[in-house]
Amino acid sequence: MWLRGSRAMAAGVVMALVYGLAAQPALAAPTVRIISVGDSFASGEGAPDATRRQCLWGPLGFLCKISGEWRANDGDPWGASDTQCDRSGKAGPLQAARSFRDDNRWRFTTEARSLACSGAKIEHLISTPQGGVREQLEQVQDRYGHQRIDALLVSIGGNDVGFASALTYCMTSPLGDCFDDLPFRGSFHETPLGVIGSPAAREAELTDRYQQLRDWIAVNLPNVANVFVTEYPAPTADESGAFCDHAPAGDLLLRGVSASEARWASQVAIATLNRVVADAARRFAPDGWQLVSGLEAAFARHGYCARDDGAGQRRRWINTTVDALDGQGNLSGSLHPNDLGQAAYRDHIRAALQTLLPPPRPQLLARGQLNELAQQVALDAQSITVAWRTAGADLYQVAFRAAGNAPGQLGRPGPAEPGSDVLADPPRFRDPRWQYVTPVLDQAARVSVRGSFDFAVRACTPAACSPWSNVVNLSNLPGPVKLRRRALFGGRVAGDAR
Repeated sequence: MWLRGSRAMAAGVVMALVYGLAAQPALAAPTVRIISVGDSFASGEGAPDATRRQCLWGPLGFLCKISGEWRANDGDPWGASDTQCDRSGKAGPLQAARSFRDDNRWRFTTEARSLACSGAKIEHLISTPQGGVREQLEQVQDRYGHQRIDALLVSIGGNDVGFASALTYCMTSPLGDCFDDLPFRGSFHETPLGVIGSPAAREAELTDRYQQLRDWIAVNLPNVANVFVTEYPAPTADESGAFCDHAPAGDLLLRGVSASEARWASQVAIATLNRVVADAARRFAPDGWQLVSGLEAAFARHGYCARDDGAGQRRRWINTTVDALDGQGNLSGSLHPNDLGQAAYRDHIRAALQTLLPPPRPQLLARGQLNELAQQVALDAQSITVAWRTAGADLYQVAFRAAGNAPGQLGRPGPAEPGSDVLADPPRFRDPRWQYVTPVLDQAARVSVRGSFDFAVRACTPAACSPWSNVVNLSNLPGPVKLRRRALFGGRVAGDAR
């Protein structure tokens, strides 16, 4: 079936449909909106925009105060401040959105924004304020209302199941193996830091919370076309892939972590979390959800104990506690991606965002062209069959109108109506003189009409549609068939929901 994410994304400007010398006014360039929400892995914790050092001379020599500077949204006052949420412009999701914007400046305007907040749980996105910070998705709802959001980038779940607290307990347990401690015997039960339930119980709870997140978005943000949910990285292996074992030597806290504890963190904690995330993306695919995968594997040789290669090449993508203290003056950035790790996040999310780009514009064929597809262009007394040449599309939409009317724009069809299935409810056209054919999977369509008609077609993927093709006139009226080709000038089509 065709997914809700198939609502056509804004992809450019249609300049004019020309009949002779008549032209229609240009349409405004559309805006693509990419919003990042979630927890510390989305906010950029561990990779501040800059480090501020204030040093004073005192009785004990120079004393320095170190703090991170957080400037994700360039001072935009909307929502909580970046400093409140440890929100960095180096965060991978925000970098990916800005890279997408820079790569496609000539196609459309892109709005990139982060509302992610360190320490967030799913409830802090939809139902419960996080300290003095309002629910992230309610902020999105207030700002955009029913305007289209092309991509919602989501990293959430680690704090819900208490894995961060569990990891902290294991990392800082002073003696022995944390699994020998009373709270961990048998199964992973309550710890002094408030982690409750076995791994299976926490997995079930997180699955239910993801369902609540999906339901809230479907009801309150129906114009979110695509949700990109990200994996969590594996943070506990060195450059060879071996689990960190009482390393690195210079980190007094992480030196206490054994290889078995590091293995648990990767193979139980992170693996369970990512299994739930992947399951949510799969279950909610009809609502436009997609998994940004590959992050767990990408970090497999770049954990907090990875050593440089001897030639100055940094291979550690996860902060140690020393890194966090030196970079932002506290331990909050420990076991979070550094600037290299956030760059890896950026690259994976940026690749996923390419699905927002429309496929190539198809070429509608006139009958008699020397191409095997053109043989499918057929006329009979009651119908006209049109065919086209294209690549890289999953579905095609065909528009037609009676020839001889005043010039009319195919215009900006826009996304499908919110919540609709594009197979059943194709996008509405701006000019009512154009009609549409139910979207088809083949590269030809039969239209039951009699007379002289203009045809155009566009190609679609689950996330976006191409510009409209050239316009071809075909007639099945009695007498000689006269073929006239008309061009649709301009760039991309589609835009905000109307």
